[in-house]
Amino acid sequence: QIDAGPDIVICEPQDVNLSIEYTPNSVSTSDYTIEPISIEMETLTNPVVINLLSDDSHTDIINIGFNFCFYGNVYNQLVASTNNYLSFDIENVNAYSPWNTYPIPSISSIGQVVNAILGPWIDLNPSNGGNISHSIEGTAPFRRFIISFNDFGYYSCFDMQFNGQIKLFESTNNIEIHIQDQPLCDSWNNGESVLVIINEDETQYIIENGWNNTTIT
Repeated sequence: QIDAGPDIVICEPQDVNLSIEYTPNSVSTSDYTIEPISIEMETLTNPVVINLLSDDSHTDIINIGFNFCFYGNVYNQLVASTNNYLSFDIENVNAYSPWNTYPIPSISSIGQVVNAILGPWIDLNPSNGGNISHSIEGTAPFRRFIISFNDFGYYSCFDMQFNGQIKLFESTNNIEIHIQDQPLCDSWNNGESVLVIINEDETQYIIENGWNNTTIT
């Protein structure tokens, strides 16, 4: 449906040029569905690299670069956890990030990891190697915010590394989680991890195929 404004009377033989400027509406996201995708780890253009990270911590505030709707709320900033999740609660900036995973939802753990994209949540340790990098790719209004966890060490199993990306899409508000390497470290936390997105009060969440504090091989 197009609204061209009020009617205007044109006297002949006058010519009229018409132009249309189209701006796509952002898709609201009050709930989600899961669809399988192929792994596509993108090479980032001029990435911001975060090297000075401590174990079990959140980063400084990271600008998404555009408005992103998540469970009905609009955000343009987030923080990343060294335990491989993104939090839209920016009060977590530089704060402690829990390492001991638990199934979602968990009444006893409300307030620990909420309003977040867990990709998956797993106990990693940047002191054992790796960094976080992020960039904004593409052209408005269809840009992508991409954040990469690169060669990230585990808290235990020092010879293992995690590699993955989380992508947020402008206008469509789609989320993609790409896991390239997640070797099983079953000597710590039973090798459990949590692949979930969850809203701010744990009333809405979606779990990937039972991947909810589960040992994944």
